[in-house]
Parts: sequence; structure tokens; C-alpha cells
Amino acid sequence: MTHARVSSCVTLLFVSVLLVRCVDEQPDVNVRSISVSPRAVNLGFGQQQRFTATVLGFENTAVTWSLFEGASAGTIDADGLYTAPSVAGTYHVVAVSQVDPSRSSSATVNVRATEQPVAVSLSPAAARLTVSTSQQFTATVTGTANTAVSWSVTEAGGGTVSASGLYTAPSTPGTYHVVATSASDPTKSATATVTVEPVQTIIVVSVSPSTANLLTGETRTFTATVTGTTNTAVSWSVTEAGGGTVSASGLYTAPSTPGTYHVVATSAADPTKSATATVTVTAAITVTVSPTTATLVIGEPQQFTATVGNTSNNAVTWTIQEGAAGGSVDASGLYTAPVTPGTYHVVATSEADPTKSATATVTVTPFPTAGLALHFSADQLLGPTGTLPADGAAVSTWVDLSGNGGDLGQTEANRQPIFKSAGLNGLPTVAFDGSTTAGEGDYLRTAAFASALPQPLTVFFVYKAPPVSANRTLLDAPPATGTQRIRVQATTVPVGALQLYTSAFTSPGTAKTTGSFYYVTAVYAGANSRLRANGLDETLNNRDPGPMGMAGLMLAGRQDLLNTAFAQTEFAELLVFSRVLSDTELGQVEAYLMNRYFP
Repeated sequence: MTHARVSSCVTLLFVSVLLVRCVDEQPDVNVRSISVSPRAVNLGFGQQQRFTATVLGFENTAVTWSLFEGASAGTIDADGLYTAPSVAGTYHVVAVSQVDPSRSSSATVNVRATEQPVAVSLSPAAARLTVSTSQQFTATVTGTANTAVSWSVTEAGGGTVSASGLYTAPSTPGTYHVVATSASDPTKSATATVTVEPVQTIIVVSVSPSTANLLTGETRTFTATVTGTTNTAVSWSVTEAGGGTVSASGLYTAPSTPGTYHVVATSAADPTKSATATVTVTAAITVTVSPTTATLVIGEPQQFTATVGNTSNNAVTWTIQEGAAGGSVDASGLYTAPVTPGTYHVVATSEADPTKSATATVTVTPFPTAGLALHFSADQLLGPTGTLPADGAAVSTWVDLSGNGGDLGQTEANRQPIFKSAGLNGLPTVAFDGSTTAGEGDYLRTAAFASALPQPLTVFFVYKAPPVSANRTLLDAPPATGTQRIRVQATTVPVGALQLYTSAFTSPGTAKTTGSFYYVTAVYAGANSRLRANGLDETLNNRDPGPMGMAGLMLAGRQDLLNTAFAQTEFAELLVFSRVLSDTELGQVEAYLMNRYFP
């Protein structure tokens, strides 16, 4: 059986040889074969050739194209379109039958560098000169490694040209031609036309600078020089509509649209003479900040965001114009207001173009101002523009800074407190003597309010704890008699502890050290009243001082002028709000007082 199988194979091989021989002798469409056309081509770098495949003996005539040498041989698509590589060599395009991959055919491709013809060009291609002046010409030769040229002038007596291309015009006006001829291929040359004019008739205009690169909206001053005439005036224009504007003095302003534009200076003496400057305008980087303004309380944060346009780099650097005194801002634009009120500027600067930035204006107030009814600060005793008195001077007036006109005053000279220029942390205070001698205790008070301030009320003050052999009144209201009153007094037990009062007393708070300064927050809100000292809530067993409001204000004594109630104390600042502040707002006012007086 093995022998029979070998014989069969030999017979088939013999038949195949006969078939091939028949194909060679006489083509037969039933013979299975494949051929590629063309069989061989010569191509330059990057050139293309369409190859076709003829498949015989199969109903399916589709082929798969490939390159024998792989990717280095170029590329060929599914339709047989071949693109030569950029490396010289011999490569092979292969077509394989899709129905019988054992059938294939190939074509040979010889890839060589494409030869470039020799070419010569001259710069400038034309020139206008006066007699006996010179012009440098430059020749550029391509298509050969030998870039040398020989120079000549076509016309006899048409001037001279040096081996470096420096042409000198003749003394006779006329039109002449400067020729540069390739040393590699003398059949290749370039010619420049030179117009030579008499000195006395030529007007020449030039513009400086001749080129400029500007950003949209940017300006540049151009200057024009006119020779050949005593009239050196020019008129300025821009060739392109919408290409920007130029003033009579040559100040050009770029348009908002990027592009290439031309600024022209035209001689007033000869309008046929002009010069042109080319301006390339690119889009300017823009920076915007949001929000553009903010009003903050000292220490309050504000998130700013920056948008950068006309660049893929949208990063910015955040700074404060006033430096560290203006607060702080981190890399994300989170700004924190400083402890000093004022107007500050947060700046976002483009990292792509540090000349481009945007600024947000921040107004920093020392505390919230909504509902502010009274405000007294010893460092502005006579108002923001007033002159402070000398140290130890008597105080007859303390101006209300809230704008509501609730000034404190004292007409009796023997009952006026004194001004201390450096009472607390280098800042002024108003000092009261707390005298218990009849008719001598000093105090300040307002006129009666046109309308009493009802509860809830929030009072802040910075004071010096007085001696307390008896209860001492720090604040009282109204200025004369009546029930619309609030009071804060220092008690004897615990020593110096504070109590709130309108029609009843709250329980005493925490003891205070005589002669020490404190900042105090008193919230009058019925059963929800609070007392805080140096930022901490004090425990009040009874925290309801009654429902009465405030019909005026008196400092350092009681409305009935009870001699035993006057307090030997100092006040640096006092604020009254006709509302209950939120815990955040309480913290802001307290932080302001703490930073100011207890750093």
C-alpha cells in the first residue's frame, strides 16, 4: 500500500510538469496562475506606482498585496497603489492569490533619489538706483551642490558687478540687467532689472521698521524717511480693510483679528513713491479674573478663578499687589483677607506671557457692617479725618463711626474722661476715673435715640477691668431715665465678673483680673442671651436679662448717676449691632478685636 501511494504521487508530479509545459507552449485560461504588471519599475523617493495582478484558473481573482522587504520598502494599499520609501534600494511588490495562497507573483522596484534640475534665482529681482550708487544682489542656486555663480551685466556700459554680486550703477541713467550664471550648469541663469535714475529726480521712501510682529490690539510706531526732495511729508495708510489703524504720525494699532497686514507710507511730493512695512498680528493672550471685586471681613477667604485665552497654557501665578500686607493667596487662587482693613488687589499673571494679567479689587472691612448701629474707636476719636488730641487731654466728644450720628459727649469739664494715646497695644483708649465723689464721676453718653433699638442686640467692647468694691457699670442706656435700657456691669462676686441687664440681671460670669484688658461680646436675645470674654462663652445660670431694648448709650456710669456705680476703666473700641450675629460673624468681629488689641 505504501508503494502504490508513492506511485500516485509520481504520476501527479508528472502531470503537473506537463501542465506547466503546456502553459509555456500555448496559454490556457484554465491553468491556475498569477502575474503582476508592470514587472519592474524605477521610482524616485515618495513616488507612486499602481500595480495590477492577473489571476487565471480561479473564479476568485482577488489578491493580497505585500512588500517582501516589509515596512522599509515603502507602502502598498489593498488596491495595489505603491508608494516608494525615502531610502534608495531594490524592493519587491508581492501579489498572493486569496483563494490559493500558494500562488503568488512579484514585481521589482528600483528606488533612487529624484534628481532636481539646476535653478538660479536673484534677490532682489529688481532695483531702482541713482547714478553711481550700489546694490548688493544675492544668488541662490538649487539642484546642485555647486552653488557658485559668475556675475555679469548684459549691457555694455551698464555698470559693474563684483564677484560677490555688488553692483555699481553707471553714470548714465537707463535700464540695465545684472545676470548670475550657474558655474555648475552655464545654461542656467537669473536676471535682475536695474533702473538707474538721475540723482536730482529720484524720490525714495523707506519705512522703519520694515517688519513687525504684534499682538492683537498692540501698537507700534513706524517712521518714514523720504529722500530726493525737500518735502519729506508722507501720508499713512493700511492696505487691508480691517487691518488696523495708523495715525498721521505713524502710530499703528493692530486689529483684533490675527493676520498679515501692510502699513504704507506714501510721499506727499510724489504719490507714486511709497514704502511698505509688513505686520504679522497674532492673537494676544488674555487673562480674566472672577469675581472682579469682593468685599470681605478681615481673615475671610475668597476663591478667585482665572481664565486664560489664546494659549494652550492656561496656568497663572497668583500674587497680591500690596504684598504680604494685603493678605495671602495660594496657587489655586484662594485668597485670605489680611487683619488690616483696606483696599487690596489680587493679581493673576499668565505663565505663558507674564506681561498679561488681570486684577481683582478686594475691599477688606474689619467686621460685618449689616445692622451696625454704633461704632466707637479711640484711634478715630474725632472721626476718620479728625486730629487726635494730646495724651492726657480731656475728651468731650467721641464720634460715632457707624454713620448713624450717635456721638458720645460730655459738656461738664469736671466729668470728662481723658485720652490716652497708647493705652493698649500702642493704640489709644479713653480712660474714666470712676470717682465716687458726688458730682465728679466722669462718663460719656449719647442723646436719646429717636427710636429705641429693640432686642435682639449684639454689643462688642474692649475695656479694662475696673476695681469692684461695689458693682460698677460699664455700659448703660438710655441717657436719662426710662425702661428701654441695656446695662453691662462688673460685680464683686466673682471679682470683676460681668452681668447683663435690661429689666433683670443675668447670673455673673467669670472673674476678671483688675487692671487687665478684655474683649467682650454681649448678646441680648431674651432667654438666648450670651456673654463671651476673649472669645470664650461664659457660663450663665440665668441668661435672661429681660426684654428691654436700647434707647441710648452711656459709658462708665449708670443713667441715674449713682456715684457708687461709676467704673474706673478704659475703653478702646465699642460696637453695637441691631441684630444677633451668626457665630461666623461673631468670630469675625472678635478676631478683629483680638488681632488689633491682643496680638
